[in-house]
Amino acid sequence: MRLFLFFLLFCALAHAFENKISLPILEVSGQTITTPAMNLRRGESGFVLHQLDSTHSMMLARAVVVAIEDSRATLALRPLELFENRSMPLPLLAPKVGDQVVLRAFYNRAFAIAPNQQIYRAITAQYPNIEWLHPDLFAAFLANQGRAAPTMEHFREICNAYATGVVYLVRENIGELRDCQTFALLRQDAIPSNEEQIKPFFSRLGNMERSWIGFLRRDPQVIDYYRYYNEIVHEFARANRDIADVIEQK
Repeated sequence: MRLFLFFLLFCALAHAFENKISLPILEVSGQTITTPAMNLRRGESGFVLHQLDSTHSMMLARAVVVAIEDSRATLALRPLELFENRSMPLPLLAPKVGDQVVLRAFYNRAFAIAPNQQIYRAITAQYPNIEWLHPDLFAAFLANQGRAAPTMEHFREICNAYATGVVYLVRENIGELRDCQTFALLRQDAIPSNEEQIKPFFSRLGNMERSWIGFLRRDPQVIDYYRYYNEIVHEFARANRDIADVIEQK
């Protein structure tokens, strides 16, 4: 009965993620820019695009929505890490009025972090318009680095590697849609917790144990799935108050 109610509740809440949006820069002030607010949310990230000519454009910087007021959004500029290539020169141009800010460009591609296969399948089934990248990719990425548990930085790295915009993180009694670059909360669903736990998350690789090298490095280890990801979220909130004060508004 509990599982049946879970599916009814989740079906009622699930809907498509936001589509890509492109907005003009209205003002530049130091390391911040202003655009129309539209339906943006704090914590959403994107990049500044400068049009070189009719057929060529260049990404200049990353941008994060940090404030929305009076139908305008303020975005903080960050170094461009997406598609980073040390063999290519860094852009010398600075964002200016008239350039475009592209947000939600990869929100149609996502990783789902869930404690077991049952919950993972429920999430992916209820968002059929999303291209879900299998968690085996993330598990293999961690294993290749000799890690048994992900940090916030690992989420950013795996999303950059696979051009993914969001991660759906299952926590205790909730599912959270988070921006991969900022880890800021975008939306929540109610999802009853389940006792079955695969650590650090569901994948066909099964439970991943910390290696002796990881033990010497004092790498984090997942003892309890829900407790571990709660701590990651709280760590993010403590370090990113400019975009994280929406996290615990449940």
